[in-house]
Amino acid sequence: MRPPDDTVTEHATALTHAVADAIEPTLVLAQVTPSQFDILAAISRPQPPSQAEVCAQLHLSPASLSEALQPLLDRQLVQRTGDTQDRRVKRLRLSAQGERLVRQVLRVVREVERLATSDLPPEDVAITIRTLRRMNENLLIAVETAPSEG
Repeated sequence: MRPPDDTVTEHATALTHAVADAIEPTLVLAQVTPSQFDILAAISRPQPPSQAEVCAQLHLSPASLSEALQPLLDRQLVQRTGDTQDRRVKRLRLSAQGERLVRQVLRVVREVERLATSDLPPEDVAITIRTLRRMNENLLIAVETAPSEG
């Protein structure tokens, strides 16, 4: 039997904190919060995503995204443009400065991941990724299908 603190949740939380601690100095230098970086990374795609797509990807309300996005727009890390097909849709793209910032932070993230997985066989890493993805999907489905209280 596992000790009470030897759970998936405990290990996932510990790993999340360790990764956050490792990349925090880079985020501080870049003057972005972890949440702002998540938004920048979500926008960093070949085709500019809509605000609704970013909301869905990050599980944010439109109001929360708008609030978090404003400092990134003010710093000119992100550009917001109208969609060519539907004027109601707003597309987000990184500016050149935003692209540089994302590349800089992702280099550190990749190095942290390399250090964390350095003594693991590639097949274990692949299994871990599949397992974490499936666990995330399971929780998203459970939350979406749970009866609302009220």
